[in-house]
Amino acid sequence: MSLFTRLATAARRRERGVPALVVSGLYAALVLGTAVFVEAVVLFSEDPGFVGVWLVLVTLPLSTFVLGLTTVLVPDGGGGILESLVLFTIPCAAVGLLQSWLLWRVFRGRRREPAPR
Repeated sequence: MSLFTRLATAARRRERGVPALVVSGLYAALVLGTAVFVEAVVLFSEDPGFVGVWLVLVTLPLSTFVLGLTTVLVPDGGGGILESLVLFTIPCAAVGLLQSWLLWRVFRGRRREPAPR
């Protein structure tokens, strides 16, 4: 069975499973797309500016913890591409994916009763 078939089957077992799966999947795609965009700008631009703000805004409220952790671990701001990837982009994307999973868990509803045989 493919991953999408298993996800659809699991979504159909819940009261609001399909809409919850769509919303959480779109949010996960938004998070990953924003993370790829941010890293592309950081890698290929001479002055990326404040492009990381987009990733923070998409992954709020949990991204504030990532910002606090980055501030504690690299107080001078770092500035290297590897530091940007390891200390900011990957943790922010992971927090966003965690929020996507939480969206699924909260909005999927109760399990439907199995059909009588």
